Amino acid sequence: MAFVTACTLAIGYCTFAVAQNQDNGKAPRLSVNVLQNLNPLQIAAYACTGGAGALARDNPLVGRNTLVLGEPVQNGNQQIVPMISLSGQKLTGTGVSLGADGKLTSFQFSCSLSHDLSQATDFSLTAIGHLANWSREDGSGANYKRTSDKGLKWYTQDLGDTVRLAHGRPETDNQDYFAQCRKGGGSFEWSIPYATEGFGPDAQVPVSVFAPPTKGEGLYAANSVFDDESAGYIAVATVPFTDPLLTWIAKADHLIYSVAQAEFALDLSGSATAVREFEKLCEG
Repeated sequence: MAFVTACTLAIGYCTFAVAQNQDNGKAPRLSVNVLQNLNPLQIAAYACTGGAGALARDNPLVGRNTLVLGEPVQNGNQQIVPMISLSGQKLTGTGVSLGADGKLTSFQFSCSLSHDLSQATDFSLTAIGHLANWSREDGSGANYKRTSDKGLKWYTQDLGDTVRLAHGRPETDNQDYFAQCRKGGGSFEWSIPYATEGFGPDAQVPVSVFAPPTKGEGLYAANSVFDDESAGYIAVATVPFTDPLLTWIAKADHLIYSVAQAEFALDLSGSATAVREFEKLCEG
């Protein structure tokens, strides 16, 4: 086996301790069983991280290091906004490399992929700077913040040209899930109100999702949008209807997501009917 996986499923990230590949420099392909539970950005991130050992074996940031894509990086005292973006068959962004000696190095990367995104065909990365310290949630669930309180429910609102899907109290600002589509548009926007700390204009933050017991995992690139009601910036991810996120919301028990180094668990009880209505109305 060319690489060893150490996945933290609860927060949607999977890090790979990459070793030298024995298959003449050819990156491994993700299995069909893995692919069926992931969204496209997560598939690309797993394939690129898993293929780094074969495609960038001579880079000192790879070797037997652990790579994590889409993490915040730092150059000296300057904090660089995390980024991960998929365009066609190319994944680009930032990440960190953890060496066996505990040394952390931030980097920028570019990864080309096969047509189905399951296999990396080229991977390159360039060091940005060293990190003095770095920590992440352990994914055990002990630090999850339950977003719901009593009295919240799942509902849709038909507003003419647009449709809303929310979990909260109708006619109030008390909502812990909010999505909106333009009818016939083919995608919806997921507004995430928990990414405000240190979040400014033109920023991007990766949002990772795990939906037990469906085993669904997703990775989303959310952008900063100024929110008039909170007078601050929130994260907004544009999600195509071909993405499995709505299916997970309709079928899972909880939606566990990680954003801005914090983890949240959203109660999905009673979501199925509202999701189906949202999808039907958004078709136009």
